Amino acid sequence: MRKKLDFCKRGHPYSGENLYVNPTNGRRTCRECQRLRQNLPKWKAYAHNWTAKKSQDPNYRAHRIKTTRVWQAKNVDRCKNNYLKRQYNTTLEEYNKQILEQAGLCAACHRPLDLSGKAPPVDHDHACCPGHKSCGKCNRGVIHEQCNKALGCINDDLDILRHLIQYIENWKAKKQGNKND
Repeated sequence: MRKKLDFCKRGHPYSGENLYVNPTNGRRTCRECQRLRQNLPKWKAYAHNWTAKKSQDPNYRAHRIKTTRVWQAKNVDRCKNNYLKRQYNTTLEEYNKQILEQAGLCAACHRPLDLSGKAPPVDHDHACCPGHKSCGKCNRGVIHEQCNKALGCINDDLDILRHLIQYIENWKAKKQGNKND
């Protein structure tokens, strides 16, 4: 059982008019400290302001960046899993399973995925989930970054894609005609 203290954190006595007992939770509060807090402007924001000022300190920022990078290097799978959960509503296990099902190939162009550097993105249907985040139900597969950008540029529009294919075929035919002359 906790021992009841006779004084608050600032040394004011818990007695007589200086004691307030909250009727809902029974917590004892020093009335003198309450008066001091009420007279301070925005006293609740004090802790936030201190943190904000501390984060502006270049030495502190450098230290936080360094410690964060060290932690991320030690916890690569955890970071990837958190990213996949946040962006695509999937797990690292499901992501790796999808890559195995695709035999390590891009779902769009069927060329090998480069898994050594940055993880290839998960393609999702933007008609279901506009923007960068996915609900997880509309994930189509793991593809190259370039394939993902190409799909994003044409907004998954098949007519534009057909016109682009026709454009390239016409160029190649024209180029072949010039070589035969």
